[in-house]
Amino acid sequence: MTQDWDLTMRMVLQRREAYLSEHYIGLHFTVVSLALGTAGVTAALLLAAGTLPADYAVLFGFLWATTVLATITAFGAATVGSVLLPSRLPSISDLVLPLLIAICEFLLFAILAPQAGSDTAPRRAVITWYFLMAAFCALAAVAIARVGVIFRSARYSPDIRAHMHWYRRQLRLDALGATTTASLSLAAGFLHLGASQVPAWVSCGITTIIAALLVLASLGHGRVSNYWQAALDGHLGR
Repeated sequence: MTQDWDLTMRMVLQRREAYLSEHYIGLHFTVVSLALGTAGVTAALLLAAGTLPADYAVLFGFLWATTVLATITAFGAATVGSVLLPSRLPSISDLVLPLLIAICEFLLFAILAPQAGSDTAPRRAVITWYFLMAAFCALAAVAIARVGVIFRSARYSPDIRAHMHWYRRQLRLDALGATTTASLSLAAGFLHLGASQVPAWVSCGITTIIAALLVLASLGHGRVSNYWQAALDGHLGR
């Protein structure tokens, strides 16, 4: 007599095959959708308010665009790397880290909304933005390190082992880039906090460097995607 079970170990094992990668992809799709919605609202408020001094208006534009780049970079890393995650269930760090990064993304946009009150409000927003960017990049570095731990403990078949070793080297470069960007953002935050006034062109210059580092990271994700596409095509004999 055949028993129709509602749940079997085989069913759970089949679900586990892509559970971790689907978790990361699904979560980041949701996060980026909400973050871009917040970006649109913030941009509309900045354009409609017209209360910022001219130099701050330009700087806030730089900060807003850099936040968009940060969102794109985080999303690119998740979408490119998630497909390579091994079969396993997510741990608590796999749940918490993406959520903390998402909170930083929302705050990076929200802090740029027109500031009411004293004349020092825009300055406080700029200082807070740099510290938030430092936190965002530091969390990204921790998340990359976490992924590296997952890959290091995984077992690879011979046909993918060399490719995974290459990818793990790329992850170390990503972690270095995220740490560098976090350090620069943190230094910028303390610079603006300690100085009574920082010229807008200095702030724009620092923000441009941060944006350039984010662009380099995104280009690196594109290189990883191209590498794996070529590897898969080669495996399929195309």
